[in-house]
Amino acid sequence: MEAVLAAAGLPAAPRHHGRADGGPAGEPRLVPEVPGVSAGAPPPTLIAWGPQDGYMPEGAARAYLRDLPDAELHLLDGGHWLLETHLEEVVALVRDFLDRVHVQQPAP
Repeated sequence: MEAVLAAAGLPAAPRHHGRADGGPAGEPRLVPEVPGVSAGAPPPTLIAWGPQDGYMPEGAARAYLRDLPDAELHLLDGGHWLLETHLEEVVALVRDFLDRVHVQQPAP
């Protein structure tokens, strides 16, 4: 992540998160620990990203895959305001993703 921030001319992120998951020593987790969700079985994750974002470019999106290697990454032709410029595409991705990962619970 430091390389991404440095390439964008931004200061390094603070190193206040520890890595107890086998990640590089001192490297902050991009995805916070969630109580009740084991690190070995993260929930299904969809990442919709605008790689033309000057603050968080494509490399930042790919960095999330370090903490969530099974995440589904979609790079759309947009930037930081992806929902403003590509709402229909993002909604279609979210609907498709939820259709595939949502488990219907039996009615009581």
